[in-house]
Amino acid sequence: MDDRRVQFVRHLIATGSIASASKKMGFSLTTGYRMARNPLVRELFQEARRELFRIGMSRALGLLETAWDTLEQVARDTEASPGARVQASSEIIRFCRDAIEIDDLATRVRALEEAAGGRAPEASPGVEAIERPEPGAAA
Repeated sequence: MDDRRVQFVRHLIATGSIASASKKMGFSLTTGYRMARNPLVRELFQEARRELFRIGMSRALGLLETAWDTLEQVARDTEASPGARVQASSEIIRFCRDAIEIDDLATRVRALEEAAGGRAPEASPGVEAIERPEPGAAA
């Protein structure tokens, strides 16, 4: 495995920019874009991004019970401002509605996949999905 590719992906994840990752690696911008189009780099990027997402989701799930308890406490607190109680109640309702919608969509997707004879391949954006303008660059 080419260590330069791994390092480039690390910089790409950290900076969110092909230009910044290229600069940190001492590459020209052309080389950086060529590197970003490399299938191995794209796969390394996807793996790193999935792992970061998995870690983030794990941390968020660890806080879910605390967050839910906080919303419930505020919604039930007769001493809290009406605005705070309404906001907490609204968040609880929104969460429940979204959970039902996601569950319904998952059921529909499973039915479509079964009708199509199996699971559809995972589609995910490539490196270009995180490209952001450089700080101070014209928009």
